[in-house]
Amino acid sequence: MKEIAIVGFVQAFFFSVLIIAKKKKETQDYFLISFLILVGAELFYKYNSLGQLNDKNSWLEIFDFTFWALFGPICLIYTYLTIGRVKLLRLRMIIHLCPLLIALYGVKDYFLGETLYSSYLSYFNESSGLILVSLLLLEYISPIYVIFSLILLYKHKFRVRNFYSNISGKEVRWLMILILGFIFFVLFSYSISIYEEIANQKLRLQTNDILPVILTICIFFIGYFGYRQKGVFYSDSDDLQPDNTFFKAKKYLRSGLSEDEKKELILRINRFMQTEKPYIECDLRMGDLAEMLGTESHKLSQILNESFNQNFYDFINKYRVEESMKILRDPVSIKSKIMSIAYDSGFSSKSSFYNAFRKINGITPGKYQKKVHSSVSIAN
Repeated sequence: MKEIAIVGFVQAFFFSVLIIAKKKKETQDYFLISFLILVGAELFYKYNSLGQLNDKNSWLEIFDFTFWALFGPICLIYTYLTIGRVKLLRLRMIIHLCPLLIALYGVKDYFLGETLYSSYLSYFNESSGLILVSLLLLEYISPIYVIFSLILLYKHKFRVRNFYSNISGKEVRWLMILILGFIFFVLFSYSISIYEEIANQKLRLQTNDILPVILTICIFFIGYFGYRQKGVFYSDSDDLQPDNTFFKAKKYLRSGLSEDEKKELILRINRFMQTEKPYIECDLRMGDLAEMLGTESHKLSQILNESFNQNFYDFINKYRVEESMKILRDPVSIKSKIMSIAYDSGFSSKSSFYNAFRKINGITPGKYQKKVHSSVSIAN
């Protein structure tokens, strides 16, 4: 197990160096570096403390305390910055780092040697008053932050679909995987402790043995999916940045459009989509279409949500799928590659094309093409 911990430590160090080497770093990059350093320090502590769970590990334990105090707040701040909610580091972001001060207050007597307790566990069990409150916050504050980060990303997923027709890279799935990994890490840690408390017996599998393995796996996936996400390890973060109306439009979803204005805008939308085919542009955004229609983003958003019962992403993809179906029905399309048809219809990737097509038709584009042309052959 010790070897696994050192592997994770090396991975965290390596990925930190990759981000530091980026030519153009954003504010969130520095928080990701801090996050990786925290995890690396925790793995270094685990490497040195395996087999010594009941012994006091001198200054190395500060790594463990700092990790539990900060990995949640840093994760939340990084999430805010990545999805574009906070452009610049502000005072309220600094407030989220206060748990570290609370943690240091809670462990100061133990860490500075002003206590006779030989281990943190015995120190925790015998604490009371403000010290106990501080220790409880140290124990649970980061998990709360991580769960809030997950909720934030979940809301972001739906928000993205209201403003973009191409969501590749904008849902930041790698960050979702990172957060889910750390939620599993926390749940595993707590579940073992709760079981031992309730059952009043020790498990052969100690949390101190298996947690380094989970952390190392989390670091590996951070690297793997982070490399596939634009802007994490190399300078190309444009896909992560929303347009100017992205976070402002929510308060305008009820814009007070009259029924006559709604009907007129619906007719204009239908006519424009059929004649001009703006959906062919793979990176079409809500703001782009609103400008083409001579209206405002919040009004267009209201019409799509209330009258068409669709978000922008599904609305545009419906037209793209219909366009691809027209092409697939053409006998000439048999000689064309499916991906060529996808690009001609406005899709930017194979996965988005197949997912949208199956959602509407229940079958893949290839099967639809064969079904259409086989029925034509039988009819002839």
